[in-house]
Amino acid sequence: MAPQHAKALLGALEDNVKKYESQFGEIKIYGKNTGEKNMGFTNN
Repeated sequence: MAPQHAKALLGALEDNVKKYESQFGEIKIYGKNTGEKNMGFTNN
């Protein structure tokens, strides 16, 4: 992928995530700087 295409894709993804979060709320990323290691999965 050319750098210009990668940057255009990044812009489109950022725009779509902002629109999604404004409608449905923040998308939480588990395990990133939170100490959370199970990514939403639990042991039963």
